[in-house]
Amino acid sequence: GKENFPSHGPAVIVANHASLLDGVLLYAALPEVPRFIVWTQHYEQALLGWLYRRLDAIPVDGWREGVAPIG
Repeated sequence: GKENFPSHGPAVIVANHASLLDGVLLYAALPEVPRFIVWTQHYEQALLGWLYRRLDAIPVDGWREGVAPIG
């Protein structure tokens, strides 16, 4: 769907993913450097947290004990 990506200006890309690799693939496929929104609990993990901080990800609190923040 690269033809649907705007050629200029901001965009919100919502990706439903099945594995942790999907975010990496999305990052590699986009022409601009994206900022990801990640759950705080993943942001605080050692390896993932290091990666998310390097990618300037935005931590969001809400997912706790198997309960999604919406719904």
